Amino acid sequence: MRGRRIKPSTVEGRRRKAELGKIIANARTPKAEREAALRELEALAPLASGQDLQDWNQRIETAKNGSSSPVKAEGGSILSRGTPDSNRIALEQALTLLAVEDRARFIRKAENATAQEKAEVILAELPDHPLNKLARELAHYLWEQDLSNPKPSAEALTRGKVRGWLARQPFNRHDVRGNVQTVSDAVNDVYRLLAERDSADPGWFVRRAEKLLDAPALLPVKTERGPEPEPPQASSAIPIKGEEAPPSPIERVGSDRAQLVEMILRTDSFLRSLSAVNFELNEKIRAALTAELLRVGHIAGTWAAALYNSLRREYKLFSLPERRF
Repeated sequence: MRGRRIKPSTVEGRRRKAELGKIIANARTPKAEREAALRELEALAPLASGQDLQDWNQRIETAKNGSSSPVKAEGGSILSRGTPDSNRIALEQALTLLAVEDRARFIRKAENATAQEKAEVILAELPDHPLNKLARELAHYLWEQDLSNPKPSAEALTRGKVRGWLARQPFNRHDVRGNVQTVSDAVNDVYRLLAERDSADPGWFVRRAEKLLDAPALLPVKTERGPEPEPPQASSAIPIKGEEAPPSPIERVGSDRAQLVEMILRTDSFLRSLSAVNFELNEKIRAALTAELLRVGHIAGTWAAALYNSLRREYKLFSLPERRF
């Protein structure tokens, strides 16, 4: 019987414990490396002693009997099994502590951000910058020449090219026409803009991270089964005098529509696999998602299934499975 190890209290500790377990379980791991991993694992998550197991079993039996005696969670907080209010308060305190720790970690990462990370943010604010245009041209060409199935998205190719150029890697520094100087000039211009912003406002990147933490979450995507939204009536387009229609959720999201479409494609495996077939399908799916978001403010699961099945039949992609909803 395998012994039970004490679970580390931090996220980093639990992640490291899992990594050490994989190293130890791998048959190809050298003996010296396996012994070092075992020593580190023993220090990070030692085997529970007999007294620890007795306490654990006693807490389990106490909970089974319905007693209201406090049960100590592995994270160190005290939860009372018999009082839901106490459980809720303890859980809220634990979640608050985790949120504070995550915020501090995120701010610390922003304070230690590299010049390349800052440059990527500046480029995201300037879609018409020469470097973005060069990357989109090259990504489109590579998309058309790629014969793999499924293909990576054109946006992923663009981001990869931009990231590689900003890293000043010694290879693949040319644009779609084979010109290296245009890419070099565009990269220098990005870092010039970064130097000007850092000089004018040294703390802009940290403040941006704080705003991202304080910003409200994006509009949730509806995927459950439900009736199709009714098309808007012609009379609804005529505003009633004296009344102002409240802004729709998409109007509040504003320029984040592209980010919302990207999130939908990441979470919907059917549409994601369909968009990876070719560039034309990718653009058609994104246009349809954008139009539906503008029309009703969300993406229904039935609508997404109908879009997938219709495009699958239109392009005769019968190797892809039919979507049933």
